[in-house]
Amino acid sequence: MNKNSFVNKESMYQTITTLQIKNDCLTLIGLQRVLSQPILSLAFLPLYSLFVEEIENTIGQKGTLFKIQNESPFKISNVRSKLKLFGSDRLGKSRKITSKLDEVQGEIYRSKLRFDFTKNLNIHYNLGIFFNEEGRVLGNTQYFYYMFQEQETSDREYEIEEIKAFSQALGTVISSVDSGLKDVLPNDKVIIKEKNYSIRYKDFNTDRVQFCKFGNNPLRKEISLILLHVLSNINFVRFVLDEVLTRDNTYLFRVKYISFYYTCKSIQKILEFLKRKGMDDSIFIELEELVKGSQYLLDSEFRNCMMHYSFKNKEKYLIDDSRLDINILLYGLVETRFEGMGFYDLNDKVTTHINAFSDSIEKILDISTSGLKNL
Repeated sequence: MNKNSFVNKESMYQTITTLQIKNDCLTLIGLQRVLSQPILSLAFLPLYSLFVEEIENTIGQKGTLFKIQNESPFKISNVRSKLKLFGSDRLGKSRKITSKLDEVQGEIYRSKLRFDFTKNLNIHYNLGIFFNEEGRVLGNTQYFYYMFQEQETSDREYEIEEIKAFSQALGTVISSVDSGLKDVLPNDKVIIKEKNYSIRYKDFNTDRVQFCKFGNNPLRKEISLILLHVLSNINFVRFVLDEVLTRDNTYLFRVKYISFYYTCKSIQKILEFLKRKGMDDSIFIELEELVKGSQYLLDSEFRNCMMHYSFKNKEKYLIDDSRLDINILLYGLVETRFEGMGFYDLNDKVTTHINAFSDSIEKILDISTSGLKNL
């Protein structure tokens, strides 16, 4: 614990937890002006929800009364859980959810057709995909719809005022945390690079367009959509957050590791399912190699620390006493969990892997970017 060894260990862990919360809070506040466009703000809601729910959990552990006023019909825990993509579910459940979302979106947009006789012609769109200026996927309407779903998929259309009320509830907590920690610890500067995003979009009918082409596999649409949702998540991290936050920002790394971890788990479930069913998986060879090459970076206890504001697992301290240091990024957790690596080394490896996943999934989906429109 070097020069900090005279400090009580529990007090030290409370201090590093508070430092991490403050860094993340300052980062979230700084990002608000950059991510002011509705599509980017919408894509960011699961990450806002993660912060707010974990603040409630952390403060609650200390016995402090902390109640979030949320007048919207949406649950913070449900939105936050979508960060796990499909890596924590059986593929059968993921396929069922994805298929239902696709069906529901089809019904919603079919009902908007002006003339009744057109409603059975399958000429409506049921999926909108958003891109950056270079044509890289940043999000899609079915995943955004899924973010607000509970355990059972509903088929109602969301109101903009409901989403605004939900966002305001999250913003109130973030502002409260910022105010509460303003004078407690030194005001570290969080660097947010200036960037103007030009969002483009294209609408699709998923019954007419099959993105993922592997034979006549009857599951290709469901698997394509799962991969699209995974891609939307990791590309938002890669082409939005990674472009405006600096390499030393531990909030960016935490988000990146979470996305990387659940991308691996989601793809692994697809590959295992295809092999179990004896289906052709030849177009997934590159993804399979990426998953295999990523295993040494997957650590469930480390993932828990990235998801939660705790450097402990129950009563077990997760940082070796000899490595615990308040002055280094993530306070010695990386050095403890990944022997021989430092923060920047691990950060670079995770970044390389997540970028490779992004490129590989986009090649498999082969989404046409001709005729993109400006939002």
